Amino acid sequence: MPARRRPNVPEDRVRRALRPLLLAALLCAPAFADAASCVCADRDGCTTPPACADAVPGDACSPDGRSACRITLGSSADPTCCCTCGRGPGPRSCVFAPVIGRANGALGALDCGRAATRAMTAALEDLALRLGRAERACRDGSRQASRLVNGARRRLERLRRKLVKLVERGKATAECAARLGSAVDALDADVDDIAARGMPGGGTPVTTTTLPGSAVWCQGTLARAGGFALDVAFTCPGGPGVFTAFGIRVPSRHQITAFTPPSGFTCEIRTWTTPNDYWSCTGAFAPGTPVDGGRLVLDPAPSAGIAASLWVLQGPARFGAFSLLDAG
Repeated sequence: MPARRRPNVPEDRVRRALRPLLLAALLCAPAFADAASCVCADRDGCTTPPACADAVPGDACSPDGRSACRITLGSSADPTCCCTCGRGPGPRSCVFAPVIGRANGALGALDCGRAATRAMTAALEDLALRLGRAERACRDGSRQASRLVNGARRRLERLRRKLVKLVERGKATAECAARLGSAVDALDADVDDIAARGMPGGGTPVTTTTLPGSAVWCQGTLARAGGFALDVAFTCPGGPGVFTAFGIRVPSRHQITAFTPPSGFTCEIRTWTTPNDYWSCTGAFAPGTPVDGGRLVLDPAPSAGIAASLWVLQGPARFGAFSLLDAG
């Protein structure tokens, strides 16, 4: 019996799935500004339980310390946010609508061919459903909220692997798939930031465009240097002032085991999603000044077509993700 072909998932199905959460984003997601944390209190259409009143999201709200206050309306950028008291550590916020808004934009921003569009469409439809369930569980104070959030992030990881396979089969170019991969990394980072900090970008403004002429625009390359080494070089032609740091996230199947910093930078290895997948470097560099001389050592060794995501910082403001592509 021949295998059944999976029907093409039309884009309007994704938009229908995303519509309720996009509406929520318009109603309850403020402009993301430089605020460290909100204070739990009642808001229009939402009541905060006494156990969380005047608390900061993440504070314990039960005598045994096993429940924590979580945002159900607003974000940590607001002076006040409506909170619930949820069992277990759970996510800090229940408001994942901003991620869905970015996901919807990512779908239409890049066209990498029919196969890649079909994979992105199916993945984003599934992501919307998973994050919707996570929101409901979080608002209900369920222990399942963290599990559902982690499930949504694993769905993004499967999409990354799918994009790699499409390149191997010649159904998408490596450059376009890398750009899609950077968009997926940005979505994953937002899910992590909302769960851990109550808003995307760790409480700082985030710019995601990589188009020339935008306020901040960076481009760069990765050059395999034999064995496990990978040389990194990039420049940011556009920007309103001197940058103060940069960070590079390597694909989650890799770990950074050692590095050589560019001249003038102090660097360290951190964890973003999987252990030791993020290289954080502090040092000043002006727009248009090449940043080179940096080398990463990865395990497993980098293969052809490897791509990474670059962020640059100006004080607390973070801009990215920008694609770093294999120079071939």
